[in-house]
Amino acid sequence: MAIKNIIVLGMYPYPWHSQQISDTMRSMTKAFQEYKKLFLNPSVGFRRAFQEGYGFRSDWECKEDQGVLVCTPPLEVIPSSFGLGNINKAGL
Repeated sequence: MAIKNIIVLGMYPYPWHSQQISDTMRSMTKAFQEYKKLFLNPSVGFRRAFQEGYGFRSDWECKEDQGVLVCTPPLEVIPSSFGLGNINKAGL
């Protein structure tokens, strides 16, 4: 079976368009000529989104940039901000 897709996971806190992301990362992602390329932006979280003025969204956002499909997940408002991720640990 031949590989047809390349998925690159972004590392927090550097999304695809960040000036601080390594140009090597972008170049390596774009270098795969025969493949569909997907870059997954790291999740932002509520606190950072609020501080940096991100708009709230409840679904994935995907845009093509230089032959790479760049996808951003929705904000993680409830689990990260209100500690609801720990409910499962409490046995509820």
